Amino acid sequence: MDRRGRGANGDSADYQLDREIEDVVAVVEGIGTAVHLYGHSFGGACAAEAATRVSVLASLILYEGGPRPPGRFIPDDLILGLDSSIGEGHKEEALETFALSVAGVSPADLEVLKRSPAWPAQLAAAHTIPREVRAFNEYGTDMQKFQSFTVPTLLLFAGASLPRRRLRMECLAGLIPNSKAIELKGQGHAASQTAPNLLADAINAFVGGLQNGKNSPGGIPTRDLSLAGRAQGAL
Repeated sequence: MDRRGRGANGDSADYQLDREIEDVVAVVEGIGTAVHLYGHSFGGACAAEAATRVSVLASLILYEGGPRPPGRFIPDDLILGLDSSIGEGHKEEALETFALSVAGVSPADLEVLKRSPAWPAQLAAAHTIPREVRAFNEYGTDMQKFQSFTVPTLLLFAGASLPRRRLRMECLAGLIPNSKAIELKGQGHAASQTAPNLLADAINAFVGGLQNGKNSPGGIPTRDLSLAGRAQGAL
């Protein structure tokens, strides 16, 4: 699904992270069957929070994103620089700065992203970057609620990504009861573009295992729902 300000989704001047979460809840509940909910990066935080609010869910799949405790870690001067670049019409410069300095995408992976068919859509949504970074700086949740979250959960981290991302996903694996963490070897934060088959294989193996009765969520009819962050990653 498209998040706010992207694709066919609408937008508003009054941006709040909780509205993004409510959007996910509305889509999941509206489908009417249990879904396999996937979220990447910033989308992972939205998906994880929504997962605690929906009535039924087949599984939760998070790729280097998810809940975190309160704490700011993105410098204000970097955010102001993004504001300035976008205000001056330098969207691609802002997008590249965000990818390299916030998302931690490698220069080589950035070149792959820039050749992706998704890059023009990312440029079109560049105005959403500063507000989302600010919202994520202010975001923090009660991590203890995930100790009672029993939905089967797959936690993906990339072998060549920032060390803090691996640590974050491993910590979540220790917190969420019915979860496991898997490494995407040799990849960074943008495997959806740099190694889509590898990412798909990891997800399909997990979902297939559930559908074959391993950690089965009760044989409820299921559908897949992907909630991506930016293709080049976020936070």
